[in-house]
Amino acid sequence: MHELTVRLRRRVLTAVAASLFCLAAGVSSIAVFAGEDAAPEQRPPLFDVVTVAPAVSVGMHVSYEINHDGDGEGEELPPSVVYSHEDAPQQWSTMAITDRSLCRRKDERAICSDFAALIAHPPALDKEVSATRIFGSGYVSTFLVRVDGVHIDGVDAQVAFLAGDSQDPPYSELVLYLYARKGTQLIQLYTNVGKCNPLKEEGESDVAYYRRNCLSAATLEKARARGRRLVEMFRLGAS
Repeated sequence: MHELTVRLRRRVLTAVAASLFCLAAGVSSIAVFAGEDAAPEQRPPLFDVVTVAPAVSVGMHVSYEINHDGDGEGEELPPSVVYSHEDAPQQWSTMAITDRSLCRRKDERAICSDFAALIAHPPALDKEVSATRIFGSGYVSTFLVRVDGVHIDGVDAQVAFLAGDSQDPPYSELVLYLYARKGTQLIQLYTNVGKCNPLKEEGESDVAYYRRNCLSAATLEKARARGRRLVEMFRLGAS
């Protein structure tokens, strides 16, 4: 299974160097590092409609994702502002934000609609929810369980859930997602929780595998703890 956390690390570390090339070539993403000595953010005017942001972004990597370069990978995703932070070794946490007005193409409209629908009606165990993500491509997300007790202040609706992210389900990286809506803004937060990859027993269904290996009380408590850290890190500023 591809290491999603390593892929994100590589993407963030190369984003700053790539930003000047992206601007010159007109490709899909630019990024800046919001550190104390960072240059002013190169925020495309397209994202003026995105008014939600973390209250504190110092130390975070910021990228502006416009997935219109035609390379296929992530092409269906809506434009989004993405904040990422390595809050512990190999522990990446991310917030992606779009606005319903930016969901213009057919695939984008479907994703944004399904994102909002999942908040209102979380699905059953083993339901694939990859097409609800507003950020993140190249892997399958499987809904495992709703995680209560994880909330971000200042939004109109939200749901936190544990998912299995994988290129070879049911073997998965466990990821805590929080989907939220504030007005027309859609907010996706996520952070890695661990792995779920014991060998599958002969004849075992994916549902049985997830229940046996991925949903222990200890795993759920770890997900809540990571979720509390996630919403503290990305608490919203005044819009």
